[in-house]
Amino acid sequence: MPLHILLILVVGGIAGVALALHFLGLSKTKALDLNTVRSEWLRHYPDDTFDDEDSIDVLVSLDASRGLLRSDQGYGLVWTMGTDTSARRLGTSSWRETRSGVTFTFDDPSAPWITIQLQDSERHLWLSYLRKFHGP
Repeated sequence: MPLHILLILVVGGIAGVALALHFLGLSKTKALDLNTVRSEWLRHYPDDTFDDEDSIDVLVSLDASRGLLRSDQGYGLVWTMGTDTSARRLGTSSWRETRSGVTFTFDDPSAPWITIQLQDSERHLWLSYLRKFHGP
């Protein structure tokens, strides 16, 4: 088979799969709220517990893509990646304020750092939460 025909078939196939996923609604990002942050945290860390199920400390970004929470084992960060989530403990991590949000640095080679983009109205709340509960 000529190379240019094969290239057209490969590119067309990948584009077709991407379009099919999009039109089937499978490309929407997951939206986080107080309950999904907790449930996604427990999916990543199933052995974690919460003292009082009704008064869990959870902070969700306005765009519903990131959340901070406190379990009995410590503080953590949950963020969306398309239709999936990732979560990291903040115990040994460090963070710093940026112009557009907060950057977390983890002791994990699979996710060494993440920058959280925050609106001005929520950035102060996140920073005060981090300073109060996680330290500078």
